[in-house]
Amino acid sequence: MSGTTIPLAGGGMDYTGTSGSDTQYGTEYDDVLRGVDGGDQLYGRLGDDLLEGGIGNDRLDGGDGNDTLLGGGGTDNLFGGNGNDILRGGDGNDYLDGGSGRNDLDGGDGDDYLNLTYQGGIATGGTGNDTLEASVTDDGVSSYAIDAGDGDDSIYIYGYAPSSHLSITGGAGYDVLYIQTDYWYPSLDTAVIHGVEKIVTYQSLVLADSLVGAGQTLQVLANSYGITIDGSAETDGKLLLWGGSYNDRLIGGAGDDTLNGGNGNDTLRGGLGNDTLDGGDGVDTALYAGPSSLYNWYYTGIFDTFRVEGAEGSDLLKNMQYLQFSDRTITLRPAGLPVIVAPDNSAVIGTNDPEQLIGDARDNILSGTGSTDRFESGLGTDLIRDVIADLDGDVIAGYEIGERIQVQGALLAPAQVSYELGAAGSGVIRIETTGDTTPEATITLLGEGTTPLPAGLVLRTEQVGGDTFIWLERGTPGALTNFRVASGSDAGTSSEDGITSADVLTFTGFAAAGAAVTLREGGAAIATGTADAQGQFSIAVPGLAEGQHAITAEWLKDGSTAHTPGVMHVQIDRTGPQGSVSVTSALGTTTAPGAVGTLPVLNAGSTATATFTFSEAVYGLTSSAFTVSGSAQITNVATTDHITYTVTLAGLTGQDGVTGSVGIAPGALTDIAGNAVQVLSTGLSTDPTNDFYVDTVRPGAVIALAPGAIGPNSAVTGTVTFSEAPAAGFDPAQLVLASAGTISFGASPLNGSVLTFTWHTPQDLGSATLSVAGAAYADRVGNAGTDASLPVTVVQVELPGIEIHSPPVWGQVFTGSIGQDVFRIQGGNNTILAGGGSDDIYVTGWGNHIEGGAGNDLIQGTQGNSWIDGGDGNDIIAAGGHNNVIFGGAGDDTIWSGEGNATVDGGSGNNILYVKGWNNLITVGDGDNRIQDADGQVTLTAGNGNNTVALLGWNNHLTLANGNNHVTVAWGGHTTIAAGNGNNTIELSGWSNIVSTGLGNDKVWAGMGMSTISTGAGDDEVWLGASGGSRVELGDGNDVVLTGGAYGDVLIGGRGNDQYVLRDVSATIVENPGEGYDTAWVAVDGYTLAANVEYGRLIETATRLTGSAGSDVLVGNSAGRASNLDGGGGDDTLWGTAEADILKGGMGDDVIYSQGGLDTFVFDAASWGHDQISGWLLGQKLDLRGSGYGFGDLTVVSSGGNSQVSVGDSSIFVHGAASLAVGDFIFG
Repeated sequence: MSGTTIPLAGGGMDYTGTSGSDTQYGTEYDDVLRGVDGGDQLYGRLGDDLLEGGIGNDRLDGGDGNDTLLGGGGTDNLFGGNGNDILRGGDGNDYLDGGSGRNDLDGGDGDDYLNLTYQGGIATGGTGNDTLEASVTDDGVSSYAIDAGDGDDSIYIYGYAPSSHLSITGGAGYDVLYIQTDYWYPSLDTAVIHGVEKIVTYQSLVLADSLVGAGQTLQVLANSYGITIDGSAETDGKLLLWGGSYNDRLIGGAGDDTLNGGNGNDTLRGGLGNDTLDGGDGVDTALYAGPSSLYNWYYTGIFDTFRVEGAEGSDLLKNMQYLQFSDRTITLRPAGLPVIVAPDNSAVIGTNDPEQLIGDARDNILSGTGSTDRFESGLGTDLIRDVIADLDGDVIAGYEIGERIQVQGALLAPAQVSYELGAAGSGVIRIETTGDTTPEATITLLGEGTTPLPAGLVLRTEQVGGDTFIWLERGTPGALTNFRVASGSDAGTSSEDGITSADVLTFTGFAAAGAAVTLREGGAAIATGTADAQGQFSIAVPGLAEGQHAITAEWLKDGSTAHTPGVMHVQIDRTGPQGSVSVTSALGTTTAPGAVGTLPVLNAGSTATATFTFSEAVYGLTSSAFTVSGSAQITNVATTDHITYTVTLAGLTGQDGVTGSVGIAPGALTDIAGNAVQVLSTGLSTDPTNDFYVDTVRPGAVIALAPGAIGPNSAVTGTVTFSEAPAAGFDPAQLVLASAGTISFGASPLNGSVLTFTWHTPQDLGSATLSVAGAAYADRVGNAGTDASLPVTVVQVELPGIEIHSPPVWGQVFTGSIGQDVFRIQGGNNTILAGGGSDDIYVTGWGNHIEGGAGNDLIQGTQGNSWIDGGDGNDIIAAGGHNNVIFGGAGDDTIWSGEGNATVDGGSGNNILYVKGWNNLITVGDGDNRIQDADGQVTLTAGNGNNTVALLGWNNHLTLANGNNHVTVAWGGHTTIAAGNGNNTIELSGWSNIVSTGLGNDKVWAGMGMSTISTGAGDDEVWLGASGGSRVELGDGNDVVLTGGAYGDVLIGGRGNDQYVLRDVSATIVENPGEGYDTAWVAVDGYTLAANVEYGRLIETATRLTGSAGSDVLVGNSAGRASNLDGGGGDDTLWGTAEADILKGGMGDDVIYSQGGLDTFVFDAASWGHDQISGWLLGQKLDLRGSGYGFGDLTVVSSGGNSQVSVGDSSIFVHGAASLAVGDFIFG
């Protein structure tokens, strides 16, 4: 079994895992199991256990008992098992399953999953997009409080429960509530639900008024068979109700609601407000409460869309077949007709079966080829076609004045066609061809043709080929109407603008049948013609000159007065517009091969603008109207006046110095009369106003160094060769960079496309990188360069050195070379200056002065009182004797300091120091250092890094900078440690230690006792010694303190959810109000919970616990021991055990939970508040001794399986007590 295990007095274990992934099983007693790092698996088994996962993706399983599971960091899986458990997910996307019992779940940060079982409890999602599930019941006791927290959460409710026992809070974000059971009462009118944006229900619902706030919108979706959603109680906000695939009933509230029936035959009632009712597929009905006389309804002109106005509001109806009032039902659209909608070519062709043919916003042709059809005219001017045999009974909805009905295969005289008012305000066209009074066809019009013919509305017919066209138009009967230029005569932008380039113009209109029609200009007749039997005339006029013309028409029949409707103004324009183009670029111009002058430039990140200017407005803009050569593309075309067009150009990738041109396609643009613009050249020309130059290729670079090995502290020549010469103005110091060492340049480093530099290599060995920053140079058109790099390895280039041997001498000076020297010097008080290179220095005697210099030196043999400087490099220094002064210098050094009284400065790097004896002064710089073997009285100052310190003895003083430090003092005491930020582990022995830590998750073993510990912010753990007398001051965070069991520990908490394990009643806890939810695990009898410690629980062999004056949660021992709990003051919650407990709430409104056993509930004062007891069993007692009351003073009321005892201003509500008799009480 890996990790550390400490036996607990009650038979359980206190286990702490390793930094790896641990698996640990608890005992049958109350255990404390902690993971550290890694993916741990902790199993509590029996007992009331505390399981803490720590960092990593952990699995915690509480087993039986009332357990507390703390996931910590990582993605954790927490299983409460049997019992009333507390589960905290912490950071990460956690899975929390409370198991059986009344559980308290909190997901913390992350996207968590929480599951409450039938016994009820609390589920808090925290931040993140959480999923919360609750299986609910109606046992009369269980209640459910769900707070989804911040994020887009999903809440699922299963089971069977009255809504009065349910509280749901959505919180910030978009939250969805799923009611997923066939056994839910169809009502949310008594549930407490806030902050839910959407409800998906599998059962009918009655919505409470409080569900939607003012200005808010609630969506409710039906997701089962035949759902009713009743929102009539809603007075604030808006409802968006969705039916499912079956026959649903949707009822809105008082707001402006939207009801969507979906599939199925649905019934929709909007209620008050201006609602939108959309039936969707199926045969749907809009329901209104009053008689039809109180409402006005009409077709909107949009397909299958009606508006209903009345006292309830103005509603918009879509896809509804029936409109049902209290006195009658109106058919809005016949059911069962297939629908055919206008496709892309705007023509709708029916079949031989009855159907609906629907137009859109364009000018459609709707062809009903057989049977009786319904035509839905869209927003355009539509043509309706059908044969006369199939026209009978047709309905044209959305008819607009001027829309034509083409009767195919029939020539009808005007007398055979009539118009009259139809039923319900519709209009009817009758066609009668046989001379009797029975029409061969009737056509019903819904739309503009729904009133009798007023003055100015004319029924018209026209024979074309073998067909007859019928339509309504406005005009006084007999007047000349519709005088215009025929569309075939206008080749310009519109047949209605009166501007044309045609050589022959045709004028059309209507006059009296057979009338003589004369066209005039300036009073002179220019053409004549005769109106046909329908009154229509068509007169061609050739030879009109360019310019403005004012043409009038008059007609004369049977000597009557001519009618002149007015002047028709016509402009004839046969001259095409002229144009010019110029190209500009923000980058300016450059000289291009083969071009005349300079051209605008396009590079990889720029655009150019081609400006086209025409002599008059031109039209016909399409994506292909403007053309460009293959070196660029058009990204945008814009105009505000149709005279000036701006065309945005962007270069194509991979173009390296290519010339292009922009122009317009032949015939693509015309003026308003239809005259084409003169074509502008699309190829390179001697006039380069429409030409440009494209270079979108970024320049590159290659780095090279002089050949040969590269050593430290040397100068190496290098070059950068560019794919094209960089533009002037770049800074070489910003262009060529080195990750180690420095770069220098000569006076003129650039020669054409080659840049020369010198790299001054670093003193340290290892890898380095030379790089070229692409952003620091560009080519001549501004394309930024590309990055380049060259990895380099700096190696030790050792030079041959000298070897010096000396017999015993004193006071001499020995000097080495820059190479690898060997010194073998006997005697003492000598000076050795080794110089550069990795030197080997062997000396004897004492009082020597040694300088190793640069290189990886070996220095050994001194016998004390020596001064040694290893210099730069990874040195090995082995000194003997006392009173040495040693400097490691830069590098990863290994140092033996001698026998004591040494001063050692390890320098920067990851050093190893073996420091023996007493009174050593040690300094190390930044790095991961290891210091060990010192006997005591060590003064250590360490820089930033993960240091490991192993000391012996006492009176040590350690100052550690930031890092994850590990300190062990094997014996003794009186050690002072000041650690910086980081996750420190400190293990001390002895007494009277002083420890302070900074920010981080620290672990401190304080020794035997009488120590002072202060921790910074973080989730810290502190173990105190058995002697007691220690003082602990905790910083912010969720901290844990375990006392040793002796006297007088003072524990001062900070902000956060702190936990204390107490084994002596003399321990003092100081917590401020509002700084977290704190817990005391009490292993000693007679302890009184400290103020502002919210949760107290008996563990090990303890059986007696008293609450504070505030509102506490007290939990009895679960190790087979009856507990005595006294809530004290405040509104307390007491949880008993399965044994015969003594449970006293004290003053305040208390809640007491019996967990089985012959419990005694104590009320020993004349007034105690309004208490509740759950879990009542036959044989339990209400102890009123000390209250001064007898049974006759009490009022006992029993109802619904519960009983209430009242006296004075106090009461006791006993859940599960069907009745209470005098035998259920104790008086005295």
